[in-house]
Amino acid sequence: MITVLGPSRCSSICVLAVAIALVVGAGHWVLGDDPALASRLELARWIENMIWHHQFSLEEVQQATGLSADEVKSALDELDISAANRPPLPVDPVIQVLPYPGGRHPRIGFLEGAIDPMRGTKLSVFTPWDPASYVVLDVPEALWSNLGLTFLAHTHIDTVWTKQGIKLKDQDWIRGVGGDFRSRWLLPNGIEIQVTATPHRGFLQLRMKLTNGTSETLTDLRVQMCAMLKGAKGFEGQTNENKVFREHLAACCDDQGKRWIILGWQPIHRTWGNPPCPCLHADPKIPDCPPGETRSIDGWFSFYEGTDIESELDRIESSWKPMEEKTILGEVRDIESGELIPCRLYVRGKDERWRFATTAATDGRAISYEKRNWINPRSEEFHTSLSPHPFQLRLCPGEYTIRIERGKEYLPIDSSFTVEEGNDQPKLSFLMRRWINMKQLRWYCADTHVHRPIRELPIAMLADDVNLAFPMVYWTTRSDRTAEAGDRTNREDAELPAQIIRIDDHHWIWPKNTEWEIFSMGSQRHTLGAVLALNHNSPFELAIPPVRPILDQAKREGAILEIEKHDWPFSMMLPSLLGDSVSYELANNHMWRTE
Repeated sequence: MITVLGPSRCSSICVLAVAIALVVGAGHWVLGDDPALASRLELARWIENMIWHHQFSLEEVQQATGLSADEVKSALDELDISAANRPPLPVDPVIQVLPYPGGRHPRIGFLEGAIDPMRGTKLSVFTPWDPASYVVLDVPEALWSNLGLTFLAHTHIDTVWTKQGIKLKDQDWIRGVGGDFRSRWLLPNGIEIQVTATPHRGFLQLRMKLTNGTSETLTDLRVQMCAMLKGAKGFEGQTNENKVFREHLAACCDDQGKRWIILGWQPIHRTWGNPPCPCLHADPKIPDCPPGETRSIDGWFSFYEGTDIESELDRIESSWKPMEEKTILGEVRDIESGELIPCRLYVRGKDERWRFATTAATDGRAISYEKRNWINPRSEEFHTSLSPHPFQLRLCPGEYTIRIERGKEYLPIDSSFTVEEGNDQPKLSFLMRRWINMKQLRWYCADTHVHRPIRELPIAMLADDVNLAFPMVYWTTRSDRTAEAGDRTNREDAELPAQIIRIDDHHWIWPKNTEWEIFSMGSQRHTLGAVLALNHNSPFELAIPPVRPILDQAKREGAILEIEKHDWPFSMMLPSLLGDSVSYELANNHMWRTE
């Protein structure tokens, strides 16, 4: 919701000491200079990964972390992580991807062919039909070149490095600000391998770049890309009878023949499967790479439910054509200052599919947002939030529409463009005009109901020019859960202190806000509605109902209480209790763009 805050109301919230800086770095974010907090967050993230998602036993957590049994139990208690308090799945999510934590071997058989596997090449992709099932992608598992076996993500045969007594150090994936994952391997001779995995609705986009830092041309560059099926229930059969192989795509069905796992890479060397593992391969071939140059290959991973796998593979092949894509550069500037500005970008092809921009600058950021209403599929929101840097699009030849927005104070731009055959593509340049400047009039806009992780907010807020955001860090839908331990509470963001996060001189985040959105009373489904507490200082260690203790703490801490969904029971009874402390959402998060 966009709320306009006048000078008097905004001052009570915003005039706080700037004590913490949100630093959005190369694919990660850190808070202040507190190594203890960073270490705690990292441990919590890994244990949540193991317990909630991979359903590790305590012994497997020990294996993966190197902690003793007592240390694991102590961490679980301190962090309040258990299988019982796993948060519910989000509505309409993008495909779920997490780093594989190691410890548990990702294969069933042929273990002698994968000794001491490195976790830094492995991502788990969770099936949409069963959140406990997952496929482990090994990207890359191996790389051959004219030099010999140049990279191997486990041990069982010699590489060019082990022959020299060199052991490559394992490393972990870096989580990007927008939810993507990136890895970077710099080999001793200067070869650099970079892999990016970007989750979308319905598929995982993969890209690998190889940069030749040697003095000789690299040839015969063949890569093994593996999808290990042990963790996917119903796909454990050690056979190739359940697999389909095409030129660029390999697919495997479950034991009922109704669910499929699909992997593809281009340009391709071969597709195949290894029954003992069991695993699925689409192994690409990288074009020859002279010294100092970079070559790229593109991958696809998705799931399919149905019996017509041939039609699904046809659909993917008709739309996924990375070899035909052209790189289109673009920029958005303010018409008066001439400066690059952040913005929201919508790009759609003639085929009605949405496309997503990436940044064209090393210090730039781009965050894609992909939501479709679960009731009305014609209501959808697919855009990219861009930092004030040039952007790029990878598009096949054809016609496209583009819409550019920057909040409510800039006039939006609607345009179209054509991508031509050939290598020379014109640069897209847009000038945006501000029709009013509310800050000069001492009015500031805020979003008082935000459901996005704080790491995304600096770019999203700048793109929409929202001055102040109140993310719902604490969020519970159950009457038997306190807000602090809410079933949808963002535990990572809850670690932040009650201090203003400054993005720049005109944009801030307050990280202590709560939503009680009660849909169940104990074990019984029962909707009461929602009330928000904005601008409090400490977590609410209280459940709701009763309501009075919530009101008392909110008053003590100077919080603003806000009611939404006017036809819900809460909205009927709370105003008499809240008095002059209440505010109403007139426009809430159930408003969607639609026809």
